[in-house]
Amino acid sequence: MKKALELGCGDLKEANVLTDYDVLAIDKKINGTPAAHVTALEADYFDVEIKDQYNLVYSNYSLCFNKKEVIQSRLPKILSHLLPSGIFILNDFSNNEKTVLKRTNLDETWFFDLIRSNVGEFEVKREQIFEEEHGHFHQIFQIQAIKR
Repeated sequence: MKKALELGCGDLKEANVLTDYDVLAIDKKINGTPAAHVTALEADYFDVEIKDQYNLVYSNYSLCFNKKEVIQSRLPKILSHLLPSGIFILNDFSNNEKTVLKRTNLDETWFFDLIRSNVGEFEVKREQIFEEEHGHFHQIFQIQAIKR
């Protein structure tokens, strides 16, 4: 079976629906029950020694909670566990989003260069989404990169 690694799994919503993968879902605090194909680990994903190789590595609104220097120094090691032709997906807040002021802005050249040098070329998609929980819109971006 293919393997996926989720960085910042929160409530395990995404990990639990990836039924075509064995998923390692990591977050400092997990607020859900893992499905049978999911291994949930409560930890800082940058402190976990990743041993397996993955077909998919993804992060939804989690990387931005880390300092720029931590991302620059530790994310390449995690991305080295992405198999050739494996996919890296990131969803995060756009640089014009007020939420970014409280977090590390990933919608910048330094982050795009880091992904390009550790995974390969990618597309950036931008959109506005409505967050029902808080009743307002967010500007987000998504990166999808295939490892060369």
